[in-house]
Amino acid sequence: APADVASAAITRNGRAPLTFEPSTPPPTAAEAATQAAGQFTQNAQNAGISPQDAAAAHPAPGSPLELSFSPQQGVHKVGTTFQMQVNLAGGRDVFSVPMQLQYDPKLLDLVNVDSGDLLTKDGQTTALVHRDDGNGNVTISTSRPPGVGGVTGSGNLCTLTFEAKAAGDATVQIVKSAARNSAQTILPILAGSPAVVHVQ
Repeated sequence: APADVASAAITRNGRAPLTFEPSTPPPTAAEAATQAAGQFTQNAQNAGISPQDAAAAHPAPGSPLELSFSPQQGVHKVGTTFQMQVNLAGGRDVFSVPMQLQYDPKLLDLVNVDSGDLLTKDGQTTALVHRDDGNGNVTISTSRPPGVGGVTGSGNLCTLTFEAKAAGDATVQIVKSAARNSAQTILPILAGSPAVVHVQ
């Protein structure tokens, strides 16, 4: 059966990774990333996944990949824009990574999401899509082109550009994350601590 980057494993609060049934594989990297983001968002809203479904994930062996923000803390004035990176460490044959973030929409505006250099380190083009619901929830998916291998190593997955809109302490956190390798095997992945933004 053809590989499908749209199926994803979600690890949350130390629970076993969950899988979702794949749909028809998209023909291009951009469509693959779009489909992955849509499937991730749809299935992230579902609850009550059975232990049998969770066990069917068969995550790849080895230490989990780790996601983190850089910088972890920052101080910015109202009306200014700033950037924050989402970094991945310990990658092994990483092909696609969808994630769901939350930020405080009363204090911050998400201006843009740009691709990082980790999944393009061998010169391949990475497709990145993001969906911001306007209430501080954003789904991001980055994916390599169909038919190519994944990348191994650590680096920047994407860069978030925010505008500071009101004074206060805002957090930015990864609430769900997933990863697959080039064989569409689930990779265990963990999200680090939230980033804290002090807006003055």
